[in-house]
Amino acid sequence: MRLAFQGRNFAERTSAESPLEPARLPMSRSRRSRRLLRRLWMAALAASSLSGALALLNAAQNPVSPGAGAPATPPAPSPAWIEIPRPVELFRLEAPELGKETRSYEARRRRTGSGRQDILAFGGVNGSGPFLRLTLYQLGAERAPDAAFYVDLARRAAEIGRAITRAAQPTALPTRFGGFEAADLTLMRSDSSQTACLGFRSANGTGKLRITGFACNGADGSLPLATSKPALACLLDRIELAPAAENAEVIALFAARELNGDTACAERAPEPTPLRGGRFDEAQFDAAQGAALGKSARKIR
Repeated sequence: MRLAFQGRNFAERTSAESPLEPARLPMSRSRRSRRLLRRLWMAALAASSLSGALALLNAAQNPVSPGAGAPATPPAPSPAWIEIPRPVELFRLEAPELGKETRSYEARRRRTGSGRQDILAFGGVNGSGPFLRLTLYQLGAERAPDAAFYVDLARRAAEIGRAITRAAQPTALPTRFGGFEAADLTLMRSDSSQTACLGFRSANGTGKLRITGFACNGADGSLPLATSKPALACLLDRIELAPAAENAEVIALFAARELNGDTACAERAPEPTPLRGGRFDEAQFDAAQGAALGKSARKIR
């Protein structure tokens, strides 16, 4: 019993004499953040080192040949239209008031869909004189959605280096080919010179032949007949189909125009009235023609 008592006293004395261990205080928030950032930085450094080592290993296993270079630049897209050198003329137009010596004819084929555009130009398209430019588009199998009037004409103007700076509301212009839209507008060149024009296009946007163009005044103020709407209708009425044309729908359109008498052209005279025996009375024809011309003159005024 004494030994047990002494042992207990010894344990109590030893415990009393031993120094107390310092208590652990909770870590502050800023210190925890610094420790977390340090660990993340070390993990990122280890990942970067591992990635570099894998890249070196891959390069050693798959060496690049000396002739291999950077990836080639993708080729530019092919143009939508292909110019036809020395094209066979499919359309004709006699416009002596604009001069024959400045007439030009171009054609291009749609890369997909087999559509074709024939472009007739009269006068100084790139000069200061008056000019007429016609684009006759025979649609093929390609998709050609109908665009708004000014969007369509703005594209055509850009093809000849022009921009539309002013435009009036389009109005109906009846021709032997059917209804057209026409509007007074101003075209501006890159040198800021401006030209008064008539912009026009066929109104049947779903047809197989779309006609678009400009009839423009000269920069010097000369005003040819082509820039009046009745004279423009006369020019459009005079478009002829050449024998080389093969599009059946276009041929049918030109055949049907002979039966269309609704036109704004003031120059179109009525057919002479046949009398008995299939002969024409010359005096009667002259009288009818004079009456028709007088009616057209009153209509223009």
